[in-house]
Amino acid sequence: MVVRVNIRDRMFKVHARPQPDSGGNKDMHQSFNQRVHFYYCILVALKIHAKSKKSGGIRGKNNFLLKWLRKAQDNNIFHPDITSEIEWLRGKIIQAGYDTDLEPMLDFVYATAKRAEDLKNAD
Repeated sequence: MVVRVNIRDRMFKVHARPQPDSGGNKDMHQSFNQRVHFYYCILVALKIHAKSKKSGGIRGKNNFLLKWLRKAQDNNIFHPDITSEIEWLRGKIIQAGYDTDLEPMLDFVYATAKRAEDLKNAD
């Protein structure tokens, strides 16, 4: 899967690593992998955005996140299972306010999900 990230008219591509199938409930495992991939992509997009000259601080970061999430949803970039995750995250940004830095939360969610995925793949 290739995710395109557009920052100030520059297009970046993020490639997903293939995920091994560990057997068991394939649909549930695949859905979990898709969520891990989604958070990976959003963190990469944030890092690229932070490198731009006019990132705009926390408020700019949140505006970028909202636009990125809207484009991801409108363009069906991710699997339909991720729609609820996108809607939840958009609501979380709006609820927390534009001056709240949610990147640490995104880092935590990704790291936790990645550890769980690694443990599941080890079985």
